Amino acid sequence: MHENEGDELDQRLLELSETKKKLLQQIQERDQQLQERDQQIRENDQKIRDYYRLQQSTTFCEYIEGCHDTLCYTLPNQPNGRLEKIESTT
Repeated sequence: MHENEGDELDQRLLELSETKKKLLQQIQERDQQLQERDQQIRENDQKIRDYYRLQQSTTFCEYIEGCHDTLCYTLPNQPNGRLEKIESTT
């Protein structure tokens, strides 16, 4: 009878070990999925930030008499924005 109990315990221990392996594998797979999702979110967030940064500025171009030159500036549509020269064409 004691030998039978030992076999049952060994069998149960083996089952628990297999269950543990499966759960650890599922955790690793889920962790990988979450890391990929986080990376995709970061990439999409950067794309959105880039898009809105472009939308928050206005470009002005003016022809300068006598210089035969056109200067283009980007004026940010936000407080404390800086005026930046972005292009000069001849």
